[in-house]
Amino acid sequence: MGLADYRRRFKINLKMLFLFLLMNVLASAQSEIRGDSVLQLTEGFKHRLIYKLSSPEREVAAHLFSMEVQPQNKVRFVSRKLFQGDFNYTSIEEQCRQQGKEIVLQVAAAFTPDWNVIEGFALQQGKKVGQDSFPGQNSKLTYKGVFGIKEGLPFFTHLDSIKFPDNFVEKARSEQWSLFLQAAPIVKGKLDTFLILPGSHKRRFFVEFEADKKEFGVVTFLNKTTYLQAVKIMYGQKDYGINIKNAVYLDMGSVSQGYVYDKNGKKYLIGNPGTFMHKYTNMLVMNRE
Repeated sequence: MGLADYRRRFKINLKMLFLFLLMNVLASAQSEIRGDSVLQLTEGFKHRLIYKLSSPEREVAAHLFSMEVQPQNKVRFVSRKLFQGDFNYTSIEEQCRQQGKEIVLQVAAAFTPDWNVIEGFALQQGKKVGQDSFPGQNSKLTYKGVFGIKEGLPFFTHLDSIKFPDNFVEKARSEQWSLFLQAAPIVKGKLDTFLILPGSHKRRFFVEFEADKKEFGVVTFLNKTTYLQAVKIMYGQKDYGINIKNAVYLDMGSVSQGYVYDKNGKKYLIGNPGTFMHKYTNMLVMNRE
């Protein structure tokens, strides 16, 4: 390796270090939700606390940002493949505001195997944005939960429940559904522990639950926990008046950075600040139109 190569590599490494430090400085300057603080969200959305089970001090384990079923409240699946412009949190936020939408939350959704494409089968408003052209095509995927969106309203199903995949895909494309595959730990009110994701990490899920009425939302855990512990905590919230019927996992790890916005539009960091935001492939966005 010549002197010119060493200089070039040094400049690249120095640039990466600068970007890493800059991202952490910016993240540290942002407001972050901690402990038992509760935000006032825009009309039709709520912020609740998820408590650890059997904790006499009612210790907070996670935050739940939920959406009531109202015509103005929408969930969107957004992919880098179809997004116009630079794909990042700031661009998505600006796009929402330019379109007259009140943004409430945005987080990473489906897994990505190579930082280029969404893992498994995925559609954005009927258009293919995933790795596979058909659900179940990738035999390496062990998770079979299907999270979908029809006209801004989420729905949950399972690959084992889709009797006629050809018809399902045709309808999804013709009616412009968005959907992706994920691990599904709670299905129709029952625990599904067939798949246990390894390790102890911060966890995040999209859920359908009943409190006073049916709502949808994102549960984001404050501290590292195992997958099974997180699922059991969510499932046990029925003792606190939050009866979770369906849940799918959301991508975390190096893509755990996300944001929630209060009723005044101020944004708060949820999860860890990321350094790979330019490589994210997809997001879930909640907003009010």
